[in-house]
Amino acid sequence: MSAVAVQSTRHLRAVDRPEEVVAPVVVTGRRTLALALTTALVVVAVVFGIVGLNALAANAAVDARALEREVQRAEVRYAQLVAAVAAKEDPGRIRERALELGLVPSSAARHLRLSRGIEADGLRHPDTGVMVRDPLKPVLTQER
Repeated sequence: MSAVAVQSTRHLRAVDRPEEVVAPVVVTGRRTLALALTTALVVVAVVFGIVGLNALAANAAVDARALEREVQRAEVRYAQLVAAVAAKEDPGRIRERALELGLVPSSAARHLRLSRGIEADGLRHPDTGVMVRDPLKPVLTQER
């Protein structure tokens, strides 16, 4: 080989220009004002909504307290009425009141024993076994 260096030829080729980078559009002027006003309007609406809900909750709490007081008064009144009924049902008080009205104690107490063999529509005749219709049933019921 020879001492002469072989130089390779470089080929330069043309490259397309890189795409231009477009800077973002900065919102200015009227758009900024519109955005600021819209944001402020939304914030004010949210604040008014929250305050309104708090007012409704406070009103409901006041109503609930009033109902609780009314329930307590009703419970006290109920307890008083139950105590009054219990006092009036006392057998000793009833006995005293009966004596005041002129009633006297019974000397001969009797207890009645009812027969459970009576049928609803009447009785069976003991001799014939035929059903005898109860004459008072139409008078005592709706059957007329």
